[in-house]
Formats: sequence, C-alpha cells, structure tokens
Amino acid sequence: MVTEPSITMASFSLVQTMFPASSLEITLPKSHLPDISFKLASNNYLLWKAQVIPVLRGYGLLGYVKDEVPCPESTIIGENGELQTNPVAAMWLRTDQLILGWINSSLSDGPLSQVINSESSHDAWQVLETLYGTHTRDRIQQIKGKLQSLIKGTSSLEDYLHKAKALALSLCGAGKPMDDDEFIICILRGLGSEFDPIVATLNARDTFPSLEGVIGKLRDFEIRIQGSQTTAPSVAFYTNRGRTNSKPWINTSARGHNHRSFTGRNPTNNTPSRAKETCFPRQNGSFTGTRQKQISHNSNRGHGSITCF
Repeated sequence: MVTEPSITMASFSLVQTMFPASSLEITLPKSHLPDISFKLASNNYLLWKAQVIPVLRGYGLLGYVKDEVPCPESTIIGENGELQTNPVAAMWLRTDQLILGWINSSLSDGPLSQVINSESSHDAWQVLETLYGTHTRDRIQQIKGKLQSLIKGTSSLEDYLHKAKALALSLCGAGKPMDDDEFIICILRGLGSEFDPIVATLNARDTFPSLEGVIGKLRDFEIRIQGSQTTAPSVAFYTNRGRTNSKPWINTSARGHNHRSFTGRNPTNNTPSRAKETCFPRQNGSFTGTRQKQISHNSNRGHGSITCF
C-alpha cells in the first residue's frame, strides 16, 4: 500500500508539471460528501444509484468508480535520478478511499457484506453493479408481473403510484422500459371501485392524456372522494340533531280528555287486562278521581282502548 507523504513545494511543482491544475482539483476532495437519504438494499438499486451518480459527477469523482481515472504510478524518478514516492498517487489513494468509505456508508448490511473486501471504489462499484444492477429474463418477467397485478387496496394514491413507478423504473434500468400507455393501463387496472367514474372516463377516450396528465386527474378525483367522505358525517349529525322525540301513543283532545291506545294483546295471556287511569274533571267540574276500566280487545284488529269518561 502506498504511504501518504507530506507534500513539499518542490513536489507540488512537479505535480503541477505532470498534471494540469484542473485535474489536480479533481483529485483533491475539498468537503464532506453529502449523505444519501436511504441506504442500498436488494430491491432499490436504481433509486440508490440515481442519488449517488449526481453527487459523484458534481464533485468530479465519477471517474474513480468508472475506472476512468486510473491510479498513477506509486513511485517516480526524482530530479536527482532516484526513485521517490509519487505525491499524485498518494492524493489519488486518499480520494479513492474517501469515495469508498462514502459508498460503504450508504449500504445496508446485506450489500455491505458483499463489498467488505473491496480495496477501491471501482471494485466496490463493480460488485454492486453485478449483484444488483444486472437483471435476468426471469427477473424482468417477475417485475412485469408485479406491476400488472399491483392493487391499490387501502394504500393512499401517492403510495400506490410510488410503488408502480418504482417497478417501472426497475424495468427501465433492466433495459426494458414500459410504454406510457401500457403503464397507464396498469395503474388504472389496480385502482379501487371508488375510482370507477374517472377510470371509465379515461378509457372512453380514443387516446390517453400524458402520463402526468392522467396522474393529475387521479389526484383531483381522490381529493373529491375525500371531500365527500368528510361532508357526509356532518350532514348525518345535523339531521339527527334536527329530529324531536315524539310519543305517538298519547293523544290529548281539545276538551281535556285523555285517550290512550294499545296495540296487541297482553304479553302474558289473552285475557282482558285492567288498567288504572286518572280521570280529569269534566268541564262542569262534576268529579275527579281514579277508576278501574276494562280493556276490551277487538277480535278482528287486535286493538284495545281505554277511554276516560
């Protein structure tokens, strides 16, 4: 392994002579690379790669993992004709190891165990590309089957679309991109019955709108569904509050007489039953009191009545 010496002014001048200033800036990392939002797993390689590539390209470090910036010779012949450590090789090694450590920090336990013996960023990149970036024919058919059988279920529309897009992106990364119309058909097929009106409207057209246009219409329709679901309980609550309790079995006449009707027979037997009624005074004030009354059941209608005389 190459040791990293201290760079003197003489050796720095030699580095400037052998390599242009622009390339020298590439080999000198000036700041900490940003963290990746989620780590690489067995099923998100393309999403992980979509985050890593722009960062490496932005910092001018993509050539290291692509093996486009090879490691310089570890030793060079100095001005005195003797072999000495090449400072450029030391800079390259330092930069490459920083990239390797950054890549390893973005891996979950499974992928990390696969690159544990990699000595350079390029070696680790090749291992990850081989294990997770290469898709066989069976893998492609499996992804297509998942996409075609994907169902929204109880998931939100955003979660459902995210899963569908992730599967479509996997097909694209495998070299088998899906046509927009075919992708739209897969999306519409997996929606629940509550989306039937908008699905029927889209299917009735001769051609589908753009993919983003279809997604926008589905989002607007979901907002309408959510609005109707929040409005319905409020209407039901208002209706229940507007009802009043009534007692249909009490009927009071204008003359102050109390009438009560009973439906059905006595629950214990079929014999007429007696009931006590408080009789209100007649208008001439002849009496007030309590009397026993006979409930006579109507043989045809099964109704009995009590009338206070």
